[in-house]
Amino acid sequence: MTARQYAQTNTGVYDRAGFGSWVPQTSHMFDSPKMASLMQRTPVGAAGTNEIDVPSSPIWALLVSTKAIKQLDFRLGGRQERRAIGAMESHILPPSCESWWASTPEAADGVFHLHIPVDVVSRFTLSEGVPDPLNRLRPSVGLSDIGLAGLAGTAIELLSAFMPPPRLAWESLARTIALRLSQLAGGASVSPPARMNVHDWRLRRAIEFLEADIGADVGLDALSELVGLSPGHLTVLFRSGTGLPPHQWMMQRRLERACDLLMNPRVTITDAAMATGFASSQHLATVFRKRLGVTPTEWRRGRLS
Repeated sequence: MTARQYAQTNTGVYDRAGFGSWVPQTSHMFDSPKMASLMQRTPVGAAGTNEIDVPSSPIWALLVSTKAIKQLDFRLGGRQERRAIGAMESHILPPSCESWWASTPEAADGVFHLHIPVDVVSRFTLSEGVPDPLNRLRPSVGLSDIGLAGLAGTAIELLSAFMPPPRLAWESLARTIALRLSQLAGGASVSPPARMNVHDWRLRRAIEFLEADIGADVGLDALSELVGLSPGHLTVLFRSGTGLPPHQWMMQRRLERACDLLMNPRVTITDAAMATGFASSQHLATVFRKRLGVTPTEWRRGRLS
């Protein structure tokens, strides 16, 4: 795998990056206009310290080390530093930040990347009435932040279970990361909007729209625009009215609809999965096992016997 090929899988962030001894491989790779991801993996047989020169880019980069690193050498536009990194500690690279990294094969393995375009972060923060972190949040290496670690962990779980991840879940996650960056930039308090009536017509309209085509891959922005609310307000409205954020409500309804279909012995598991927005019968089986503790086949056998 050449350095140029690696750059092309990495959403353009490393298009002009220079690699040293070897080029990392990737997993958990997903690209979308709101947020892209990848897990950095060390190729078999890699040896020696690897150096990477990363040019500036119009993207916020959040890197999370999924395991502890004894020694990491880096330079963020200034003097070179060396530091030990704890498991699930974060590195934040704002737009226009040039960096240089040097690590062993062991240290480079398992670094999870999330990349959010600068205009997306600006739009998210503006819609929620909080300060844009641009030009306010400095580069950081080895940041111990429970919020970012938890969000990165959620992203890894989503990508491990679903490919591609549901748009509602992925866009909600990108928005929450943008708001966390704003908080880190200046301690901004992200207050939830005022509680809304659970019978609000906008909630009913959103639910009716989703129910009409439960298998459609609808994004949070599109759903918010439909009912005339910001994504943050819509999320609060869903929580107050249903007890769940939009993406979790959607997954629950898809599962319920799949169960309804599986009560018909003539409907195959694959047909039920395709009709309710699951990527495959395996995807449906994963959700069944996680939420119900059984496979679709076992669930149906128990209901129809």
